[in-house]
Amino acid sequence: MRAPERAGCLTVLLRLIGFAQPNAKPEVIRLPFRLRDGLLTPAELNFYRVLATVVGARAAICPKVRLVDLFAIEQPSQNKGASNRISQKHVDFVLCDPSTFRFLCGVELDDTSHSRGRRKERDELVDGVFAAAGLPLFHIPAKSSYSPAELRGLLDSLLNGSR
Repeated sequence: MRAPERAGCLTVLLRLIGFAQPNAKPEVIRLPFRLRDGLLTPAELNFYRVLATVVGARAAICPKVRLVDLFAIEQPSQNKGASNRISQKHVDFVLCDPSTFRFLCGVELDDTSHSRGRRKERDELVDGVFAAAGLPLFHIPAKSSYSPAELRGLLDSLLNGSR
């Protein structure tokens, strides 16, 4: 049990002249954070459910993975800007080998925002990073529903170990 803290001289003086209440609790600092509704948007969650059905136990699905968690910078002292270019970017999903968590591929769910100028530049950079590291990246157009058969056809060779 902690001993009660003693008031300092200034606190005692302020209490005597009426500017501080004798047993006032210290003000709690309120941080400007609130909990988000969830990790995935409704469109991403819809796609995730189909993706989970297609990959089953053949892959672990990791959502919203930062590029700096996927890729190491070669010769970091000579390529300082490279890390900054990817530090605020993520890919929608990464499929991993379920036993080793070795990366198998990235999956980007492309909605209408991907047709905008800045987003196209971002996508070109992300595509280049994946290509440079030799990790496949699939772009899937966002839709209201997805064909498991089409998605399975796209991913089967990768998930069956022929990469």
